[in-house]
Amino acid sequence: MVGRTAAGLDVWQKNAQERLRLRREALLKPPARRTEADVVLLETVLSRVKFVRELTMKTRMDLCKLTGYARHGAGETLFRQGDAGEFFYVVLSGSVDVFIRDPGGREHLVATLFNGDSFGELALLYNSPRAATVMCTQAGTVWTIDRSVFNMITVASNKCVPRGRAVRVSRARRRMLEVCVCAQDLSVDVACRRG
Repeated sequence: MVGRTAAGLDVWQKNAQERLRLRREALLKPPARRTEADVVLLETVLSRVKFVRELTMKTRMDLCKLTGYARHGAGETLFRQGDAGEFFYVVLSGSVDVFIRDPGGREHLVATLFNGDSFGELALLYNSPRAATVMCTQAGTVWTIDRSVFNMITVASNKCVPRGRAVRVSRARRRMLEVCVCAQDLSVDVACRRG
């Protein structure tokens, strides 16, 4: 019986490695070269991401046709507070730290984001500069959505939300957004972030 279990585990690991290889290949392909099979494979993976889970199947499939993928090393800065915003990001592996610079020029860590967490939407939603600096703490990969695709999805998802129904945002996410807005208004202080 032990031999069967070990053999079954070995087959499962080989299948899992093959699925991982196929997912990586699909993500690394330029969006214009992705096949329908690639899109379906990406949808099964990316539908586990909080941001994507709430979209309709059609919107998720469209999104998988248009997204990018980037690898970043530990210590690498994805963008700095004040930069122009061109992309929305979803962490696929590794982790990133989010820092906000106070009026005195000191940076304060306000969040650490992991697999499935998203960031970068404020600059795209409000057509404003980045409200925070984001740096990789562990080497990893991010899924990228450019401004035009993000706007298309935002419009599509708003059409799906019934009138009068608020979009749910986690308490931590709301707090981070509040902190980012405070920083953008240059009225952030330590008490604001810890409140």
